[in-house]
Amino acid sequence: MIFQNGYHTAGGYDCLNSCICNYLKYYGFPLLTSDLFFLGDGFSLTFYDDKGYFYTSAYQSNYKGMQSLGIYSIQSKSDENNAIAFLEDAVVRCVPIAIRVSAHSLTHSNAFLQGENSMHYMNIIGKNDRNQFYISDGFIPTYHPTTFEGWVDAKNILCAWQKEEYEYTLLHPKLLPDISTHEIRQRKQRKMIDSLDRYLLGGASGYETYGKDAVYSFCRKLKDVLTDSLDVKKTLHSYNYQLRIWGFMACRWCLRHALFHIADEQTIFLLDQLIDIWNKMCLMILKASFLASQLYLDKVCDRILAVSEQENKLFGKILGDLRKVH
Repeated sequence: MIFQNGYHTAGGYDCLNSCICNYLKYYGFPLLTSDLFFLGDGFSLTFYDDKGYFYTSAYQSNYKGMQSLGIYSIQSKSDENNAIAFLEDAVVRCVPIAIRVSAHSLTHSNAFLQGENSMHYMNIIGKNDRNQFYISDGFIPTYHPTTFEGWVDAKNILCAWQKEEYEYTLLHPKLLPDISTHEIRQRKQRKMIDSLDRYLLGGASGYETYGKDAVYSFCRKLKDVLTDSLDVKKTLHSYNYQLRIWGFMACRWCLRHALFHIADEQTIFLLDQLIDIWNKMCLMILKASFLASQLYLDKVCDRILAVSEQENKLFGKILGDLRKVH
């Protein structure tokens, strides 16, 4: 089985992205998490004012990124009657399989307790005779994202998988493309330029706002949550989860990861500062759910607007630097 053959769980910035990149690394394919993210146009942001939620392309970027490189994958659902046998057979035959599970049902980290109605991906790379699966989870959404690799009760995994209708993704390692690391990085850099350009352009259409303007729309919604929401605590917990899990933070983490070896130290330092501030903003939103204070919410919104202005200036500098070297 795969867990016995030198597989290692490396941390990433999105659960499915981590699943894919960890398998590809195992098979010797030189793809970084930020490569897949940017090649699939993952760096995007939309806020739906009428529904009050963020949308990013982080999830879709995994499949779009693989498609752009010619990496073949299958996304499907197992028949309920054969799901257990299907998964066990895939694990025994060393088939690289990632399953989609209900985050709230997982027990290997308390971070998933606030993930109600959210899905998560993990690699299943081993099984034993004690009714356990050996899992690889490359993204646990703690303050600083962590990983998990080890044995978990099979009942827990199967219950969480059932809630997502036994959906899975398979990779085909024998059909990996012949493409150089240099070509991948060149393509990624072009995508980074396009993505930052779109983000800073912003814009709106109906109830939708894009890029930097999405953050301003979110602040307006956040500011009115005490009067507009029927369940303030649930809404604020949802906002925290959206920022941390649904791609908002992944955009910043992946940008930092992509720039680490090509940007100057000051740029990386400033990105680290901004990421840390956004993490603190998530905690402040959680705190607001317990305080239910308009004064505190106003303070949080002012902080978000201030950090967004700093961020937009830094993104503009990064965009200019990328254009100079491309």
